[in-house]
Amino acid sequence: WHFEYQPKGFCFCGWLRNTAGCDTLLVGRPANFLKSDVEKNSDLFYKDIADGANGIVTGRLGCFENPLG
Repeated sequence: WHFEYQPKGFCFCGWLRNTAGCDTLLVGRPANFLKSDVEKNSDLFYKDIADGANGIVTGRLGCFENPLG
């Protein structure tokens, strides 16, 4: 995608590989990354990122047997 402006963040929602088997929301912001359980409205993972989050990779990638996420 080409943006004429710098995006302020991005998100992805769906099933990821986790033991809870719940819908998960991934949110990338200029200074942090958040993974949340949508059904319980709770954080599963939070990380401050000095350079910001520029993309999310989830699902199967190349020769990796386990899905990312």
